[in-house]
Amino acid sequence: MGNREFDSPLLQKSLDFLEMMEKVYLPRYGKKDRRLLTSKTENAMYDLIENVTHAQKEIRNRRVLQEKIDGDLQYLLALVRIACNKKYINPQAAAHVQKKIEELGKILGGWIKITQ
Repeated sequence: MGNREFDSPLLQKSLDFLEMMEKVYLPRYGKKDRRLLTSKTENAMYDLIENVTHAQKEIRNRRVLQEKIDGDLQYLLALVRIACNKKYINPQAAAHVQKKIEELGKILGGWIKITQ
C-alpha cells in the first residue's frame, strides 16, 4: 500500500509495534479471556495508529490528538500489565513490550516539544 519510508518515525514505530504484538505476543494470551483482552489490545493499537495519522495531518487539533496518543500509550501499558498479571505473557515479555511502548512515548514527547 503506502511507502513506509515517507511515514513519520512515530507512525513507523507504531506499525512495527502492531506487527510485533500480532505476531509474537497476542497469540500467547490465554483462551478463556483471549478474545476480550486480545480485542481490546488490538483496538488500542489501531486507535494509536489512527490518532498518529490524524495528528500528522491536522495542525489545528494536533495538540489534542497528541494527548489522545499519550492516552492510547497509557492504556496499552495497562493492558500489558493485565496480560502479565493473568500470566498470558511472562514478566520478561511484558517488560519488552513496555519498553517498546516507552520508546513510542519518547518519540511522542519529542514531537510535542517541536510542535509547541
